[in-house]
Amino acid sequence: MELLFCLLPHLLLALVSKPLLPSQGEEKVPILMYHHIRVPPAGAKRLERILTVTPDDFYNQMDALYKAGFKTISLRELFEKRWEKRFIITLDDGYKDVLTEAYPILASFGFKATIFVIINEIGKPGHLNWWDIKFLESQGWEVGSHTMSHLNLTHLSPSQQWKEIYESKRILEEKLGHPIYFISYPAGRFNEQVIQLVKEAGYLGAVTTIPGKINRIEDNYKLKRVRINGGTPLSYFKEKVLEGNNKTLKISHSPSR
Repeated sequence: MELLFCLLPHLLLALVSKPLLPSQGEEKVPILMYHHIRVPPAGAKRLERILTVTPDDFYNQMDALYKAGFKTISLRELFEKRWEKRFIITLDDGYKDVLTEAYPILASFGFKATIFVIINEIGKPGHLNWWDIKFLESQGWEVGSHTMSHLNLTHLSPSQQWKEIYESKRILEEKLGHPIYFISYPAGRFNEQVIQLVKEAGYLGAVTTIPGKINRIEDNYKLKRVRINGGTPLSYFKEKVLEGNNKTLKISHSPSR
């Protein structure tokens, strides 16, 4: 008994000093996945139509979330911010319409987003340039890597994988002047070797195209997202994002980028 009383202060100190990880519960936060926000061009193929949400539809979706009391958080805040009605917006590929169409709509609601850019596409026609990316950051947006070239990482050699994963992070950090914490796997393709390289490169996490919105910090390199396809009826959007806020989503998985 005397030994127990002697050890008790040390045991209490250990318990107090040990960080309490929110990972011990499930986070049911929708991570919405978008690509283009624009009117599809004439003659657009099926995949391009799937990846394109019109500005009107995007506005109505954000309006529904705003009226339901939702607020945006960043990926870094996923396991930190604890209020109930939270969601995350991600936009893959770094298209120019992110700035011209998505940004004004999101700003009107006080929402922010995370963009995943492909390094070799930055500054090309139809894509964001470095000034655009820096401007969005200045507005509170988060920037992540979508690799150097948007290649299927699982088909590359280890040295090629490292270049796609690490070099994209290094260049973003050099250009933007701060650490980059998240990566989006091109086309959602990854395996355990890719995850290991992502960890070694210094990322805190990665998003996938796996459908769902129940995420745990233990799976921080396999974060699920809710794909929002072009032409999604608002009633379906509300059902899956609002009414289904406390349920695992089972959304049809379309061809992805």
